[in-house]
Amino acid sequence: MCTCLRENPFEPISTERLSTVFEWPDEALRFLDGQADCLHIIGQPGMGKTALLRQLQHRLAQTGVAATYTSIPLDAAIDVGAVQIGQLTLLDETDRLPPRQLISLLKRIRAAGGRCALGTHRDQRRLVRRAGMTLVHLRLRRRGLDAARCIFEGRLRLALGDQDAYVLAAGAAGALLWCSRGNSERILQLGYEIFEDLDYPRSITHKDVFRAHASLKRCLRSGAE
Repeated sequence: MCTCLRENPFEPISTERLSTVFEWPDEALRFLDGQADCLHIIGQPGMGKTALLRQLQHRLAQTGVAATYTSIPLDAAIDVGAVQIGQLTLLDETDRLPPRQLISLLKRIRAAGGRCALGTHRDQRRLVRRAGMTLVHLRLRRRGLDAARCIFEGRLRLALGDQDAYVLAAGAAGALLWCSRGNSERILQLGYEIFEDLDYPRSITHKDVFRAHASLKRCLRSGAE
């Protein structure tokens, strides 16, 4: 990592800090304004479902609205009757629940007069409607070139403030997009690897991105073994 930096600017950050640069999807804003009983968020891993749920929780807490968060475990049974519900109930990884259990949980939320937001990898709109809830549907899609650049540079601004030492050189944003396949989490992981290898303040090139991509693949491969 560049010796002039005390910490990598792509280290994980708190929900509160992220809130200062978080870009809200229009669908989430409509839900916050009171439209529908349920915000249905669908997207592949790393696309930002959990980050959005946590931002909802943070934003509502500032207005005195209690929002509970539960991530459905992958390999452990869960008693949906014991899931904590609030004025807003945030449920992550809901595709891990059998349909009947999800419907039962949603009906419980509705009976309590609450609303909910679901993070899922699969389309569960039919189940939400079967539970008697109206919904706003949000599909998180892969990022394009401009969005990839904004994610990378936004994190730099958040960590380092206004600076021009670490600009993306020509071709670097395209390399970020190609290596990440438009995945938001992967863009941040690449940023971390770039700054782990950076030895002095300078522009970031496409070669830096491809080196980071190779390092990240080695890390992911060793972690899977």
